[in-house]
Amino acid sequence: MELASIVIAVISAVFSIVTYVKTFLYEKRKATIECFNNLQNEVLDKFAGIEKQNAKVILENINDERCQEAYDGYRVLIARLEHFAVGVNKKIYDFKVVDKIAGEHLVRLYIKIKPIIDQANKNEPRVKHYCNLVELVEKLNRKYGIQI
Repeated sequence: MELASIVIAVISAVFSIVTYVKTFLYEKRKATIECFNNLQNEVLDKFAGIEKQNAKVILENINDERCQEAYDGYRVLIARLEHFAVGVNKKIYDFKVVDKIAGEHLVRLYIKIKPIIDQANKNEPRVKHYCNLVELVEKLNRKYGIQI
């Protein structure tokens, strides 16, 4: 009878652990999708019209007030991408879900905004700006192999 109790306890413990892990992974994926939806609405949609050439024009005319405002606006949006990338890199959000939702899109967006990121790092060389976004894009790009 004692052996049966031990077996039942072990099976119960294993079942509990499996249930916990599955629930944890489900919640992580759900949080990733919810966060990405917010990112899409609040950040990514605002990048819809930007091209790499637009970023270069803004940087070439940075002394113009409108270009400076555009540059500052893009930096705010890129900072939001950086915050999301921190969550993915620290495994708070699920990398595989991000890749399925928008992996290639994020790599292509990075290419468009790279001149602004490079300028930010050039202006303040003591700090490596947007390093988590760069890390995330590099991980994603291993799959896609797009020339950055």
